[in-house]
Amino acid sequence: MKTILITGLDGSGKSTVFEKIKQQTETSKVKFIFVPHIDLSELMPESEEYKVATFVNELGELADKEQLPQIKAIALFSAMLLFQKIEKYLASSKPQIIYFERHPLIDTPIYAQFYAPKLAQNEIPQKIISYIETKYHSELDSLIRLLPRDSKILQKPQLSILTEFIYTWFHLQKKHEITDLQKLFGVELPSKIYYLKADASVLYQRIKDRKRKEAHENEHILSKLADAYEQYLSNLLQKQPNKIEFVDANNIQSLNHFAEKLISK
Repeated sequence: MKTILITGLDGSGKSTVFEKIKQQTETSKVKFIFVPHIDLSELMPESEEYKVATFVNELGELADKEQLPQIKAIALFSAMLLFQKIEKYLASSKPQIIYFERHPLIDTPIYAQFYAPKLAQNEIPQKIISYIETKYHSELDSLIRLLPRDSKILQKPQLSILTEFIYTWFHLQKKHEITDLQKLFGVELPSKIYYLKADASVLYQRIKDRKRKEAHENEHILSKLADAYEQYLSNLLQKQPNKIEFVDANNIQSLNHFAEKLISK
């Protein structure tokens, strides 16, 4: 089984590429993992993975609605924490390829540079905390059980365990190395990584009219995240030169050509 990551910043054209793959590929041969908004149709209803994934999706929607980047940080991290379970479940049907849109070992350290520092101060309204911990007690417990053993300080509120872990691991300790992330998330690097690279100005033009923007979706932050991606992937490319490919995502024609090339393989 081959695993392929197609990643890039908001507006880079991931949705365009994935839509073409879905339209032109036999569904029994491929599976897809989308994060941080997880495709529930790929999961078994009433399973633990389905329930926790539903919670993660609702948490992300709540973060966007209330404009709370702290909650967004928890949703992003939780989706990555659940990634291993979803991948194992999809792999059990023995597809030829699993496509990823974002991956714990590649995308988490990039977005953590923006979101993790925002957890330094508890600026989440208490009513939001109470709502989440009351409604999603069992889902939070499932996520906490996926954390390293020494981080499970059970006398603390559930949301505090997650926020303190994210802040400590990614911001204070800056544990962004592949080996550290492999221990945390329990996954391996994809067989192949494609990064859809586009200028921040192009990215912003494509997303500027969205009704509801995420905290990082402005041209300045997109530029910083693009630099972080390039540095991180370039370092990885030196160690594994055949694993990563940069794709020109500045125009739709290039994206279409890339999608067709990928499908033809």
